[in-house]
Parts: sequence; structure tokens; C-alpha cells
Amino acid sequence: MPVSGRLWADFRQSPADRTPDDMSFLTTPLENNDDGCSKVDGGADISIVDENIGTKLLRAAEKGQCDALAALLNGGADVNVQDWLGRTALHYATENGHCDAIELLLNGGADIGATDKKKRTLLHIASENGHCQAIEMLIKRGVEIDAKDEKDCTSLHCASQTGNRAAVDFLLNKGADICATDEDGCTALHYAAEEGRCSVLELLLDQGADLAGKQRKHEWTALHCAARKGHCEAVSLLLDKGAKVDEKDKNNRTALLLSAHRRPLAMRLLLERGASVNQKGNFGQTALHLSALTGCCEAMNLLLDHGADVNMKDSKDWAAIDFAAMNGHTAAIHLLSARGADLNTFNKAMLHHAAYGGYCDVINLLLDRGADVNGRENGNWTPLHDAATSGHHDAIHLLLERGADLEAKDDSNITPLALASLTDAVDAFKLLLSRGADVNVKSVEGVAPLHHASAYGSFNYVVWLLSRGAHVNAQDNLGFTPLHYGVKDWGIVERLLRKGADVKKRTAQGRTALHHAAHPCINSVETVELLLLAGANSEAADERGKKSIDLAEKDSKVKLILSNHRNCYPNLQRLCRMWIRSLFGRGGEDKVNALPLPQSVKDYLLFKGNRMVSTHV
Repeated sequence: MPVSGRLWADFRQSPADRTPDDMSFLTTPLENNDDGCSKVDGGADISIVDENIGTKLLRAAEKGQCDALAALLNGGADVNVQDWLGRTALHYATENGHCDAIELLLNGGADIGATDKKKRTLLHIASENGHCQAIEMLIKRGVEIDAKDEKDCTSLHCASQTGNRAAVDFLLNKGADICATDEDGCTALHYAAEEGRCSVLELLLDQGADLAGKQRKHEWTALHCAARKGHCEAVSLLLDKGAKVDEKDKNNRTALLLSAHRRPLAMRLLLERGASVNQKGNFGQTALHLSALTGCCEAMNLLLDHGADVNMKDSKDWAAIDFAAMNGHTAAIHLLSARGADLNTFNKAMLHHAAYGGYCDVINLLLDRGADVNGRENGNWTPLHDAATSGHHDAIHLLLERGADLEAKDDSNITPLALASLTDAVDAFKLLLSRGADVNVKSVEGVAPLHHASAYGSFNYVVWLLSRGAHVNAQDNLGFTPLHYGVKDWGIVERLLRKGADVKKRTAQGRTALHHAAHPCINSVETVELLLLAGANSEAADERGKKSIDLAEKDSKVKLILSNHRNCYPNLQRLCRMWIRSLFGRGGEDKVNALPLPQSVKDYLLFKGNRMVSTHV
């Protein structure tokens, strides 16, 4: 029978291009979860680039087409050919439970011990997909039942995770090690609990699985694994089987604490079975703290109904209401307040967190309750510093309306405006400027907002700061001016020069802006030409005697420009193209390219041309 079916090109599509129908013959990969049990990988597409006898063999095996397989093998196909995942035809036949194809391939010399690139054996694949007949065939042929893949998972782990009870039962009857652990110390019981596979859980426990066994990574029991995922039926089953409801992991967390993040149904089960509602983890946080952190009102009500202490503090002296405020959960704050939380003892850091997150409702609530709008926290920041650094316009406006100090300085003498100059939050920056923020305040390192804006290439910020009176030649403690910082951006350099930037200013190392523009880290042809036309001295040497040409990269255009430069006679063509570029301003490249000129001329105007003419006036 000839090989038939879907064109092999379908196998070469990217996963995003395949329709659900196209994917029907593939096993959906399991999601990886680093915090829980290691996940085993599901089937993958056959990714062979060329249509050849090997790809036909893999395709026929995947579809269980025995006649086609026999014909291909008789025609000389390599029975052990692998795809890019290291899978052979035997892997694909096993994945789909095609026992006749498996038998044919084995009789044709297929390697029964073959593993893919993740060291998964045929038995791993058969167990994961619940093909008991294939499992039996492989075991009879001598496949090791407890062989481990690259994550130390056995076939029993695979079958338990995917919930194949029949496969689990068969493996156990054939002697699979029920206590085998993966690289994180997870047993098959942990895997079944993590996925809520109740029938498998019951079978494993009946066969002697250790209910109290803990994995190594977090020291979780099966109950921890089930509770954190909200598998209520599994939680109930494990408790019925004798799991300790308040068993702690390595961080002193019980199953209740792990389920406190939006798992109210599992929490209810645990509380009804006697879970300690005020149990603290290593950092002193209770389940109420963690529910407040996520703003889950249903969980908070449940905990409070079961006696949770609404004002209990953690090791940092934060109550649940502080956690709710920190994350902007206004409804949670009102709920906790109605249930007895002390609104007058907010942790003072909460206003800073609310300002940083831009939670205006929470800011108003905290200020109404007496929070200090200019209170200081880490680094002597005020809430306005926090709002400015995260660029929240509305929060900045609210804080200013409520009396925030516009010129507040932190331990480094940095103001909110200086922090805003480091962000892309244009509206927040303009708001601070419009309120009259001092544009010339320097940090302890001598850095002003104009230095920041120039260094980060923020052209509009540079323009606005200059219009507000920023000192164009201000030097920081190392002697850098905004021009030194702005050499990466031609537009900023041009604007600074228009406003009187001094090209002869030197840093503490004796370097001018031209030195910086010529350096290989910048290597800007247009900036070098602009600085030269503005009067920069190409012969100026730094404290080590280095001129700008000495810093330029060998055989670069910058080096050629500097070597051809005449201090007294600027190159006429250079002057013309700089003038044209200046007329176009920022966005000049698009405008020049739109001109009805030969491409060579446009390239030259855009500093892309290779032709360097040394004619001088």
C-alpha cells in the first residue's frame, strides 16, 4: 500500500500556522512548572526539512501505516533514522499506540533502547499516553521499567502525571518503583497530586505510596502540591487518607498558606479540616497577608470567618491591610477595615508603594487617614520620588495637590524631576516642569536633569529643559557637560550648540566633546562634522596627550574626516550638507530620502557616501 495522507509540508509548518485540525495527530505538550514537580514533555512534531525516505518512514510510523513501513524498509530506509528531537520511527509508533507498527519496526532491527534528546525511552512515551498494550510489549522485549529521562522521571511519573490509571496499575503490577524520585525528589504521588489525578492518587496510596513523603526542592508533601493548584477533590482525598493538614514545608508554609493565592475553595476544605488559620511562614506572613496581597476578597472573608487575626503583623511589621494597600486593592482595604483592621496604623511605607504603583484611590485613602505626603523612606525618598520614577502622571498630580514638596531631595540630592528625566513618561515630566521644578538642581555627583536627558537621548526633554533655563554648559563633578553626554544623538548636539554649548569645555581627563564623538564607542560621523563646524579643535589633546584622531577607529570615516580637517578652512561640501541637514532637523533622514535626487547625492547628505572631497575654499 503506498504512503498516503497529509503532505509532509504540513509537518514543516511553524506551530503558530497549524489549525486545530492540523494538530489533531500531535500530543499536546504539558506545561512546564518550575515551582512544582518537573513536567514531562509531550509529543512533538516531526521536523525534518527534506522530503526523503527517512521522513516518509517517520510519517508512516506516526500514522501506523504498516504496508508503507514494510515497503520503505525493503527499499533501504534506515529503521533508526532520527528527527531533530532524536526521535525514531519507533518513538512515533509508540506515541500513538500502533502495536503492529511497533512489532514490524522491532522485527526490522529498530533499536528498542533508543532515547530521544531528552533521554526519554519508548516506555516513557507509551506510559505518558496510556498505551497499555504497547507498554506490555516493550516490557516483554526487555525495556527497563524504571529507566530515567534527563529530569530523572520514570515511566510511572509520566503515567501518573497524565492521569492514566490503567497504565499506572499495569506498571505497578510489573514492578515499577513507586518510591522513585525525579531530580527534585518528587515521586509519582507528587505528580498525580500536582495535576489533581484523583483516581491515580487513590491507586498509588492503596499500593503503598508514602503520603507524608516530601520532595527536596520545597519539602512539599502531596497535600501541598494539590492545595497550591486548588485541586479540591484531591485535597479532600489526601486528607481522608490521613494527610496532616498543618504539615510545614521548608519555609514553614502549610497547605493553607500555599492555597491562599486565589484558591478559596481549597482553603475552605482545609479550614473545615482544622487548618491553623493564623499559621505564619518564615517571614511572619499568614494566609490573610497572602490573600490581601492578591486582593482576593472571597479568600479574606473566608479566613476572617474562621478566626484570622485581621491586625496580625509579619516580621516587617506589616499587617494584611498594608499588603492590600501596597498593591492598590481598594476593595480589599475597605473589606479589612470593615472587619476590624486598624486604618490608623498603616505602615508608612505603604504610601510609597501606592505612589510607585500609581494607585490614586489608595493614595487618597492613606492621606485621608493621616499619612505624611512628604514622609521619607529608603534613600530619603518621598512618595513624589516614587511616583516620578515610575512615571505615573495622575499620582504625581494628586500628590502635588495634597501638598507634596516639588523640590524634595533624597540622600543623593536628587529631585523628582531628575528621576522623571530618566523615564519615558512624557506627561509626568512635563507636569513637574509646568509646576516650576528647578531644572538646575544637581545631585551630589553634580549631575543635573539636562545631563540625564542628553545622555539618554531624550530630545524633547532637552528642548523643554533648555526652554526652562537649564544651564547648557553645566559641568558635573567629572567635568562632563550635556554636550559630552549627548554626542550619540546628532539632534541633541545640534540643539545644544544652538543654545550656546561650548565645544571647548573639557572633562577632568582633559577631553572635549569631539574626543567622545570620535571614540569607537560613539564613532558618529555626523556629530564629528557638526562639532568641527562649530569650532571644535581637532588638535586638542587630553591629559594623556591623546587627540580626537588618536581615539578614532582605524580606517573609519571619522578618522578620515579628522585627518582632512583644516582648522581655518572648513570643507565647503561638508558645510553645505550640514546646513541642509540642519534645515530638515530631526527626522531629516526620511525627508532627505523623499527628495527627487540621485541616491548617491542623498547618501552623501546623510553621511553615508564614501566620497570624501578635500577641496577647500
